[in-house]
Amino acid sequence: MTIRLPFLIPLILVPICHAKADIIFSDNFTNDPAANGWTESIAGGGSIEPFTLGSHQTARVIVPTGTTQSISRQFNASGFENISLIADIIQDAGGIYFNTTFSAFVDYHDGNGPQLLIADTGRLGPAGELSGGAGTPETVGPLALSSLANGSMFDIILAFEEISGGSGDHTYYIDNFSLSGDALSSAAVPEPSTVALLTCALMGIIVIRPRWLRSELLNRASVAVSE
Repeated sequence: MTIRLPFLIPLILVPICHAKADIIFSDNFTNDPAANGWTESIAGGGSIEPFTLGSHQTARVIVPTGTTQSISRQFNASGFENISLIADIIQDAGGIYFNTTFSAFVDYHDGNGPQLLIADTGRLGPAGELSGGAGTPETVGPLALSSLANGSMFDIILAFEEISGGSGDHTYYIDNFSLSGDALSSAAVPEPSTVALLTCALMGIIVIRPRWLRSELLNRASVAVSE
């Protein structure tokens, strides 16, 4: 059996066109967090602002003694499952962090309040805590969220606390925050990736078929003449 090239083209184009993007939200903090939907909670002379650290744009969090600074943002789980978050947390290399805590929380809007995802007490690095050390970016996560109903709302909170009794301001940096999940398929409404896939296949047929059709007509005419 001979398989004609025009029918192979759409099959070749399908893998090229099909791409699945599972990023729900990402922020590299090139702008102030508040400009990208974050709510900033600032207390006791602290601050949260954009800051260039080396070659990276980050959000710098200054945490005075006895205060807690945080940023939070609301998200929608529509169209996704198996949601998780990841972020880079950096401590200023010149600080002493034995009386500080970084924590990540999720609030599922279920009446139970924020649920702790991870907490680090003291300097990043010792066993049982985050690794990396002061001044070194440490990737936090991926931190898996509990099962979320499609369409449900939830908040992510990143908090930095300086426990009373510490000395001076402590400085953290946040970078490369990303929230991702697996896209849900729907029989009723095609996913954008499915629409793109079908479009590419049709383009292959439309572009190639006229040339193939002309070849068929010429072949048939040649056969008719020879007969």
